[in-house]
Order: sequence, then C-alpha cells, then structure tokens
Amino acid sequence: MALPRIDVLVPSCDRPAALAVTLTAIGAQDYPEPRIVVSDQTEGASALAQPEVVAVLRYLRAVGRQVDTWHHLPRRDMAEQRAFLLGELRG
Repeated sequence: MALPRIDVLVPSCDRPAALAVTLTAIGAQDYPEPRIVVSDQTEGASALAQPEVVAVLRYLRAVGRQVDTWHHLPRRDMAEQRAFLLGELRG
C-alpha cells in the first residue's frame, strides 16, 4: 500500500541556525518523498542564504528531496505566514 504524499511546511524568521537544524531533522525522516516548503520572513539577507542553511538545502536536494523555498516579504504576522504556507500545499 502506497503512503500518501505529504508536504512539510516550515515557517522561519531571523533564525538560520534553527532553520538548518529543523531541515536536517526533516531530512532524516524515513517517510518516502515528502515535499518540504520553507517560507522565510527574515528582513534583509534571507536565512535561506546563510551557509548553514545553504549546506542543508544542497544536501536535501542531492539526496532527492523536493525543497521549495520562499523569501516571503513583507513580514506581516504569523497568521499571514501560516496562510501563505497553507496556500502552497499540494499533498
């Protein structure tokens, strides 16, 4: 029996190290082919461009994980961030 496809939604803002750890933990899961969607609301330089996050994203993609990333600005509030991520759902 095939498992259903899932999307893992990850909100982020101003915490690149925590984002890298979170993505590493998601990547270590054995669920087949989850799609990872990251929405970063860090103002200025995105957390997605920080070396620790870039390394994890590169690894996830190299092992075949689908990762979609967004530098989602302007920063509003958590409800808007949640609504944005929910709008990205496919699975």
